[in-house]
Amino acid sequence: MKQSLLTHPLVTAVSDGYYAAFQSATKRTGREVEWTRELNSDEKYAQRLFSSVPAVIDNLNQIRQAGLFLSGFRTTKRLKEHEITRLDHIVYHVENFFLRTTGCLDRCLVLVNDALDLGLQPEDCTHRLIRTISHVKRSPVQGVLGEINAIVKPYRNQRNLIAHRARHTDDELDDVILFDLVVRIEPTDEARYHHYKLRSDRYVAAKQEEIDQVADKLTTACSHLFDKLKPDVDRHLSALKPAVEPAAAGRPKA
Repeated sequence: MKQSLLTHPLVTAVSDGYYAAFQSATKRTGREVEWTRELNSDEKYAQRLFSSVPAVIDNLNQIRQAGLFLSGFRTTKRLKEHEITRLDHIVYHVENFFLRTTGCLDRCLVLVNDALDLGLQPEDCTHRLIRTISHVKRSPVQGVLGEINAIVKPYRNQRNLIAHRARHTDDELDDVILFDLVVRIEPTDEARYHHYKLRSDRYVAAKQEEIDQVADKLTTACSHLFDKLKPDVDRHLSALKPAVEPAAAGRPKA
């Protein structure tokens, strides 16, 4: 089973912290829940983390899903009507992999901003800026962010290319593109179809292995980031802990 960050102690701490804030600032009338007051600064801190921590976990899940979806293409009548082929399916999910992988660092930077209470706007949370902030420079978080950046860096140029200029391709995919074109021109040519499918199968298998490896590396690095952030998070959330009720009904989940 692949490593999951859902069981990390930081996730539990954040979930408990926001649950305490939620319980304190709301009341239930029948099935309805309404807010009775504005959140204080500690509660708003918990609320921000309740958004930014799951955002990192969701991103890691989406990277893995890009690999899983690669081999799930099935031709349907509707797809044929829109001339969507297996090649289109492959390129779509490979491009999604590039976007999600490079986005992992961005989400981690927002989490660091929230956890360390740096006060930046999300759009200002760049690696270049955050690594120069004194509190970050003095903490082990700096090294982990560098580790995450090193994992995503090889994919950044291609991500920018597909986001702004052109559809993804690479040396291995070029052959698949060529045979996809041939199959479109000669759809009844069985030999060419099977050759195209074989090349596609090989490309998908190799890309799935690459995606799994990247997802594993990023999950491990993000787990280390959670480890380094937890002492600061615990200190910020300590004022909310007396209100926490473990595993209560209706408790929000990160």
